[in-house]
Amino acid sequence: MSTSSDGDGSPAQSADTGTNGSAVAPPDIWAPPSAVGGLPTAAPRPWAAYQGPAGGAGWAPGDGQSGRSGMAVASLVLGALGAVPLSVGLGIAALVRIHRRQQKGRAQAVVGLVLSGLWLFALVVSAAPALWGSRVQHVARSGAHGSMSAFDLRPGDCFTPPGSLKTVHGLKLLPCSEPHAAEVYSLITLQVDEAHPEEYPGEEVVKSAAREGCPGRVEEYIQDTWAIPEQAEVQFYVPNELSWTVLGSRRAVCFLVDPAGPQTGTLRRDRTNLTANQLCYLLAVKPFNDLMGGEPEGAVDDKPDEYRSFAGAMARTERQEARSIEACHLSGAAREPATAMVREIRAGVPYWVAASDAEEPANVRRALEHGYAHLADEQALAVREALDLATGEEAGLEV
Repeated sequence: MSTSSDGDGSPAQSADTGTNGSAVAPPDIWAPPSAVGGLPTAAPRPWAAYQGPAGGAGWAPGDGQSGRSGMAVASLVLGALGAVPLSVGLGIAALVRIHRRQQKGRAQAVVGLVLSGLWLFALVVSAAPALWGSRVQHVARSGAHGSMSAFDLRPGDCFTPPGSLKTVHGLKLLPCSEPHAAEVYSLITLQVDEAHPEEYPGEEVVKSAAREGCPGRVEEYIQDTWAIPEQAEVQFYVPNELSWTVLGSRRAVCFLVDPAGPQTGTLRRDRTNLTANQLCYLLAVKPFNDLMGGEPEGAVDDKPDEYRSFAGAMARTERQEARSIEACHLSGAAREPATAMVREIRAGVPYWVAASDAEEPANVRRALEHGYAHLADEQALAVREALDLATGEEAGLEV
C-alpha cells in the first residue's frame, strides 16, 4: 500500500487490489462470525467466559443437582421419629450422593444416623431384661438349674422351694431327673366372679376354686393312672390380693408332692413320652376306669336302682372298650393278652345287661357278681406288662 497527499495536504489511504485488480474491503471486527465452507464457526471463547454475581463461578460440573439433599432431610426426620431402618438407609444413601454431586445436607444425614443409633440402643437396653429372662428360663427347663417365682412355673417343671412349700419366691427349678420336692402338672384359670373379675374374691374363695379344679387335671398329665404314687398329694399355689389386683394373676399352679420325700424322675405320662401303642391302650380303657370311679357305695338291696343304672352303663362301656382295644391292633408281646382281655370283657357283658334289667334286688346282686368276675383284671395286667406300663394298683389322691 502507498500514500499520497490530496490538495489539502491530508494523507489518504489507498485500497489494496487483488490479483484481478479488484479492491479488497478491510475486515469488520464487529461483524458476525464468518462461514467457512458453508458451516458457521464459533467465535473464540475465553476460559471461564461467564462470571456469576460477585465474581463467583456461575457454572461448575454438577451444578444442575445443586441444593440441599432431600434424602438427608428425610433421614433426619425419620431418625427423630424412630423409624430406624428407613432413616439409616436414607442417611447412608444421602452421604454418598452428597459427596458425588456436591450437595448440601451432610449435617442432616449425620444427625439422622446418630438419632437412629440412639433409638436402636434404647431398644436393645429395654428388651435385654426380657430376652435374658426368657433365656434363663429356657436354659433352666432344658436341664440347668434356675430360680423363679411360683407363678412362672409351667406344667412339667420340677422344683424344690427354699423353705416350706408355702414359699412362692426363690423356687429352685431342677431337671426332673434330679431329686426334687414337687412337679407341676397343670395351670388352671380361676373363674370366681365373672361380673367383677378385677375384685379379689378373698383367700378362701380362691383356694376353694383351686381345690375343686386341680384334682381333675391329674389324669391329663398322668394318663397312665396306675403310675400315680399311692402317697401323692395334690397341692397348689394361688394368687394373693396383691397379685390379683396389681399383677392381674388369675391362675392357680397345680403340683404333685410326695410326702415321703424328694422324688427322682417325672410323673408325666402323656403324649410327650408315651408310645403310640401305650397311648392307644390307655385311651381305650379310660371310659371303664372313669366309670369304676363312680361305682355306687353300699348294699345292693338298699340302692337297687343305682346299681341297675350302673350295670347298664357298664354294659355299654364294656362293649366299647372291647372294640377300642381291638382297634389298637396291638402286636408283639401285647397281642395275646389283649385278645384274651377282649374275650373276657365280652363274656361279662350279658351279666351287666341282666343286672340292669332285673327287678328283684337279689337278682340284681347275683348278676353283678358275675359281671365283676369278668372284669379281666389279670389280662389287663398282662397287657400292661407287655406294653411297659405301670402295674401297681390305682390309688386315690389327697388334696
